[in-house]
Amino acid sequence: MSKREDILRKVQALIARAESTEFEAEREQCLRRADDMMAKYAIEEWEARQRGDKSALKPEMHQMDFAWYFRSPVNEQLWSLFASIMSHCSCVIATQKLASQYDHEAGRPEYKMPVFGLSSDLDYANMLFTSLYLQMVDKVQPKFDPSLSRPENVKRAKEAGMKWEPDIANFVGWPAGKSIISLRNEYKKWCLANGVDPVYNVQPETHQRNYAWGYVYKIQERLREMRGEQEKTTGSLLPALRDTRDLAREAMYDMFSDLRPHDKNCQCRACKDKRKPVRGRADNRTVNWASMAKGSQAGAEARIDQRGTTMPGSRKGIEQ
Repeated sequence: MSKREDILRKVQALIARAESTEFEAEREQCLRRADDMMAKYAIEEWEARQRGDKSALKPEMHQMDFAWYFRSPVNEQLWSLFASIMSHCSCVIATQKLASQYDHEAGRPEYKMPVFGLSSDLDYANMLFTSLYLQMVDKVQPKFDPSLSRPENVKRAKEAGMKWEPDIANFVGWPAGKSIISLRNEYKKWCLANGVDPVYNVQPETHQRNYAWGYVYKIQERLREMRGEQEKTTGSLLPALRDTRDLAREAMYDMFSDLRPHDKNCQCRACKDKRKPVRGRADNRTVNWASMAKGSQAGAEARIDQRGTTMPGSRKGIEQ
């Protein structure tokens, strides 16, 4: 594992810890450390480019950390984001070759997913996914906005599935030991005065799931727009992207020959089973459009780091 790959692995572990903790201070500390390490990664990447480190057009296989899928409460959405970014970077995922082994030092299993592509594409894809993952987790829980009134901040907290006690009380700085009833009445009066329907019984899991879908959908839309803009300025990239992806796919088939597709008329048992009709399952989970809209807004504001050549400076400079 290279030094830069190790940085990304540690960043993803910090993000997973931030998602799982119940303590806001620990969550903020983990996200701050993860953001600082991402800045360090950007500097490492820039230094490598300045040295002229370039790989030949020969695909490689990287074992990317996949532990986030088994730790995150929004793994379904993260998988969609991961797959979209790998495709955007002309990389191919060997999904059937997910491997796990127990890390005795960490005291937990580690999961690795083989991904094929050019070395520079794999590094960029891993960095981009980790960066967008970090930004999503950092924004999924609202932060107190002093420019808004207290009832408006209560509304934002309720939409995120926060409970009156102790979550919302701590969120708005409600005095300890004081009854929460007056805060609830204040919120209800504000809703009535402004023609706003009070928010009731939003589950945190529902908010997180819908927020993550809104975020991922917007990022996928922006990636498509980026490819469209590149085609306008440099001509169609489809042939080059297709050739690079085909090289990566062939490298995957060379390493895992059992993944190579059979002839379309193959009569083996596996192919026959694949051709059988499959009944889909209806998704009856609650859709929270407010949470999805907030996630979409966060996706629109997220920074998508380009493969630039300028030296990263301060954290603000890196974000730009």
